[in-house]
Amino acid sequence: MTIEDVNNLMLDYTAAAHAAITDWADIKVRGYLKEHPDIVEQSVAYLEVMLAELRKQIAVERADNRWAGPLPADAALEDFIDRATDYAEHSCNCEWCLCCEPAGVGDEPIVWTVGPRPAA
Repeated sequence: MTIEDVNNLMLDYTAAAHAAITDWADIKVRGYLKEHPDIVEQSVAYLEVMLAELRKQIAVERADNRWAGPLPADAALEDFIDRATDYAEHSCNCEWCLCCEPAGVGDEPIVWTVGPRPAA
């Protein structure tokens, strides 16, 4: 796989993530999907393939102990909060960001709220 292939897949996964997030928001706000379930499922299935590949690599790297064991309690969550905050506060025009405008531009300033941890 070339770097161009990786870049193209990153764009595809970014689009799928954006669509899935928007669809999730629709059910939270409206109580129903705004798009046909088959359309929504396409984005979700696309992401599931990528996530399965990530989970497989996570298992490999945990098994070979290249990271010298698990992190202390809540360290991963704290790192996620730091990354989420950095992302919410950054501004750029890269094609992989879901929010491609300077931080705080728009009707409301960008405020990051970390929800509950997803089940493993």
